[in-house]
Amino acid sequence: MCRKVILALALLLPSLTVTPRAPAWADVTASPSIQTHAPGFAADFLIARAAERRGDWVLAAQGYGQLAATEADNQDFLLRQSILLLNGGAFEPALEIARQLDVQPDSPHLARLMVFVDAARRQDLTSADAALSRISDDGLGQYIKPFFAAWLMQANGNQAHAYRLLEKLQSNSSLKPLAHFHIALMAEQAGDLARARTNYAQLLLRNPTYRAQTLTNAFFLRHGLTDRHTALLRAARQGGLDLTELDQLSAHTGQEPALQVSSLREGAAEIMFDIAMLLRGEGANDVALPYLRLVLALRPDFAQANLALNDLLVRFGQYDQAQQGYAALAGASDVARQARLRLVELQRQTGQLTAARTALGQMMSEAQNWSAARQQMGELEVQSGNLDAAVEAFSAGLDVLTADPPSALQSDLLFARAQTYHQLSQFDAAVLDLQAALKANPNDPALLNYLGYLWAERGERLPEAEQLVSLALQQRGDDPFIMDSMGWVYYRQGQLDKAVYWLEKASELKAYDPVINDHLGDVYWAQGRQMEARYQWQRALLYRGEEKQPLISIEELRQKIATGPLFQQLSADRH
Repeated sequence: MCRKVILALALLLPSLTVTPRAPAWADVTASPSIQTHAPGFAADFLIARAAERRGDWVLAAQGYGQLAATEADNQDFLLRQSILLLNGGAFEPALEIARQLDVQPDSPHLARLMVFVDAARRQDLTSADAALSRISDDGLGQYIKPFFAAWLMQANGNQAHAYRLLEKLQSNSSLKPLAHFHIALMAEQAGDLARARTNYAQLLLRNPTYRAQTLTNAFFLRHGLTDRHTALLRAARQGGLDLTELDQLSAHTGQEPALQVSSLREGAAEIMFDIAMLLRGEGANDVALPYLRLVLALRPDFAQANLALNDLLVRFGQYDQAQQGYAALAGASDVARQARLRLVELQRQTGQLTAARTALGQMMSEAQNWSAARQQMGELEVQSGNLDAAVEAFSAGLDVLTADPPSALQSDLLFARAQTYHQLSQFDAAVLDLQAALKANPNDPALLNYLGYLWAERGERLPEAEQLVSLALQQRGDDPFIMDSMGWVYYRQGQLDKAVYWLEKASELKAYDPVINDHLGDVYWAQGRQMEARYQWQRALLYRGEEKQPLISIEELRQKIATGPLFQQLSADRH
């Protein structure tokens, strides 16, 4: 699923990210009798909103529950309470509210979906059919309902009808891979191995998700198709999957993995997991979270869904919950290696550097070719200020990856090493790594921007630098750091008016970034605007603080504030 489905998902967002309708007290035209409860009601509303914003879903749900009891005609409060309970993993209380909402003719999508999920998890086919009929055919419903309906047909023994329904979806290029995937799952459960094999083969031609690869590979192993299993692993290695993912794909080699998807409950969980991953990939985390909770209401043992849930908890700042979740998955699950990596990354993020270093040391001793662990060690060394050691770690991770052009993982390692080389002032080595990474991702805006900026810093290949940064800006037109690079390229070219335009835009979006402030100060000085230049350099000095900013020197900033730049040579290396 891609753009067409994304557009449909956009129709769903208001129903899941609903902002509760303003309470009566907010209406200045309301009658005096309604406004009499405003002070306490207003406080409750603000407390609930504040709790929601900081991720305290339990307190926020309690607050919205109190508001719903006070203003019974405002169903938005009940819906918000239900969503927040679901976000916090309290499916049963959330379901109880969803049932209250579902009796309304215009009940929200999520409430109807929760009622269906409850029926599916209980394998109550009659109730599931009734709940499915109430899910809207518009928006996201037009995409998920056919899959739910097909699994319901399968559960009722109507395999032929299920196949025909999903085959109709194959006319939609966005849904075709999912249709092949679910036909294959159903066909194996029904014993139609030829149909399953054909559809799995079609799926592998259409850039399947990692989850789909995992289940396809399990099918090959269950039915003795070792040549297909070997070919899939070979393709995965060539595609750049790290040992982390390869480990899961090959975990069942020599044994027969269990069939994981064979019922309405499991099939519904699969399609909702796909939807949740798509939403997360598009940055709609607040919508993806309740979907993942519904997946886990259907299948609490769904390891990849649990892993994805903990990833979202990190995004929402729920570090303690996420750390506990990763630790549980790292102990014994088919995503143990991924969970261990995520746990180390979270430890780095929260300043638990000693624990992260200990864990990484153990991981690398277990598997010398674990490139993603080497990458994490490199990031830890950068965080600790050990740049030479970071280069060694990134290089060790690259040594075992040989795909040409580089895989996505190689590209990430090359980019990380390039940034470290830059901090070490090893400009030529940084450029070589960036150019190699661009072979794998020629349109990656971060890579394009970084290489263009490096050339601008050196005053070299400025027309190419302008072209690269322009390409990056076309993809991320609201990124202040790319705007900064664009301004710096124009500064190096002597086009000061254009430089000021882009650097001022960057400063408006990222007012407290010391590098942007420093650059803007340099351009102002070149235009003779000395007071404004000194103000920007003072801001850069203030916001730089004690953080490690190797590309911006405290001494240089102080000298600029005192006497201006030592030189103003547009095509020279300013360092």
